[in-house]
Amino acid sequence: MGAGMSGMLGMDTQEVLRHSDAVWRAEGMLRARIDHLDRTISGLESFWQGPDAEAFRSAWVTVHHEA
Repeated sequence: MGAGMSGMLGMDTQEVLRHSDAVWRAEGMLRARIDHLDRTISGLESFWQGPDAEAFRSAWVTVHHEA
């Protein structure tokens, strides 16, 4: 296995750590947005009722939220 053009063999641990930090920050932002959507969708129950509303809330909980 060659060292490549940079002369380095193996992974660049600093680059992996930077990427890991970016992934953790993105996860935190996504979780915050999901929490905001959860609260917003829960608040819809007071004025949006009926089969379409129930189908939407059900899809959010079982499909979209879990993704």
